[in-house]
Amino acid sequence: MAIELFDLRFRGKNFISFTDFKFYEKRMEFRCRIKKDEYRADELIWVDYPEQLSCEKDTDIVAVALSSFAGEGKVDYIEFALKISSDIKDRIEKYTKAKVLCKKKTARGEIVINGDRTILNFSGGFDSLAARALMKQDDIDLVSVDWGNGFERERAFFCTFNPYIVKTNARNCLKFERWSWTFMGIGAMLLCGQLGASNMVFGTVLEASRWNIINAKSVSEKKQTQPFSLVGLKSVRIIEGMTEVGTTLLTLRNYDAEEVKRSLCSLGAIGSEKRARKEILTNIISSKYGIPISVDISPVNKKIKFGDYFATDFLALWILKNSDIDIVHKTIEKIPVEVIDFVNEHRLLFYERIYGSFCDAKTMGHEQQELYIDLLERACVYPYDDIDYKELSEVVNFLDNYHC
Repeated sequence: MAIELFDLRFRGKNFISFTDFKFYEKRMEFRCRIKKDEYRADELIWVDYPEQLSCEKDTDIVAVALSSFAGEGKVDYIEFALKISSDIKDRIEKYTKAKVLCKKKTARGEIVINGDRTILNFSGGFDSLAARALMKQDDIDLVSVDWGNGFERERAFFCTFNPYIVKTNARNCLKFERWSWTFMGIGAMLLCGQLGASNMVFGTVLEASRWNIINAKSVSEKKQTQPFSLVGLKSVRIIEGMTEVGTTLLTLRNYDAEEVKRSLCSLGAIGSEKRARKEILTNIISSKYGIPISVDISPVNKKIKFGDYFATDFLALWILKNSDIDIVHKTIEKIPVEVIDFVNEHRLLFYERIYGSFCDAKTMGHEQQELYIDLLERACVYPYDDIDYKELSEVVNFLDNYHC
């Protein structure tokens, strides 16, 4: 059916439709049609499963995983040409704030995973490397997603860790990443049942958003993140109490120089701000902590203006504190003089530490906390003190002058 007919069917509203499903031994195919404001898509999407596992045929799990394409409050209708239990349908509607159209099957209650393993969504970048270093290796499964064209560097590196790899053309064919980040966990959702995983870790850092920082304590205690919780996955926030400075320190402490350099090559193209920023952090941390590694800083094709992005401005303060303005200018331009004054008035050691509530027994559990604290201390990462909490608040308030 042409997307124009779907447009009429949904009365001109925003929608995402999943139809024409085919399930094979190790592959799932379906047709995805999207109307989101001016954006239109009509694509045949495929998902290949890891060679060690088979295609997930539980339609409730499949529907929850695909709901991550829709995001929260972004479309008015979601159609699944699948039989979905009424409970899961209701929960997807609550999460996406969209009307769900589907074939109904007998109610089953919530999805229950038989097992207590932990999935680490693994890209091979510094943040996921740091998370891996803080976990008991016998209890985790690395799950990576091969997004195809444009992500060859990433795949070449994460393959060296032997993860379970889900491969799909979805990201190249569709533009849902404009309104959803949860699609990054599609591999974890599709594999959790077969792996017996009831826990999940993302390589998300403290400064991922201003909201993360000002709500850090409540975030550290939150176990449920939708849509992942709908398939029985609890969120374990291994590195969310740390900044990129902290995850860089953990990576440099736990991996050899060759692995660090290969990770840098995988996480961003030469000329990207991200690649250069990670290289700058690597050199500053290695010098400050006496770690024998040094890398060349890639030239940036297009510098970022201070005030454009919260996370890059947030990190720029620490970089300026621990280097000089010329280093910061390699990635960021038009830095106001009051930024320099603010940096000179603060010690900014919290960037190298962890927000305390992310590593207390209430959050981690006593057995996990002991191992976690030990691994952190080996890397010289310690919980905040009172000055750290005060300065974190002052940094956010200062950056509000440029981002609110």
